[in-house]
Amino acid sequence: MKNRIFINALFAAVGATTAAFAVSPADVLSDSQNETQLKGVNVRKGTIAATMLNAKAFDEIQKISDPAERKMALEALRTEQSALIEGLDAVGLFEFFTPIEWLKKDGKNEGRAWIALLYLQRFPAAISEEVKAELRILAEQASHELLEEIAACGIAN
Repeated sequence: MKNRIFINALFAAVGATTAAFAVSPADVLSDSQNETQLKGVNVRKGTIAATMLNAKAFDEIQKISDPAERKMALEALRTEQSALIEGLDAVGLFEFFTPIEWLKKDGKNEGRAWIALLYLQRFPAAISEEVKAELRILAEQASHELLEEIAACGIAN
């Protein structure tokens, strides 16, 4: 409630109404649209939701005991998620939640870090010294699959 009052006060101070700044899903894509172009990239409806589900899928795939089956599932998942990375960048997801935030390991969610690693592979300019340090910390407890993605970013532990 405090935040809403503060935001309304800010809008009032500049002579704007809150409705002028509120964005609904229909403002981004109408019900009849399935994609839009941002920064020259076609971004499909559902890109962010698919990413969240793919992060969870990465974690579930880690539980597959057969190495060949696990590898095949990860390759398919990687193909799907890699296709979404530019769209995520275009909507500014990695500005809102920085790669560092995605990489913070909570002991159980490697899928979130995996998404960040795919982003960093596609946009290596985002690999700062702070990101490198976080990757080294992550590598200390990472699965084999995550270690491969860290190595693909050019970071050795």
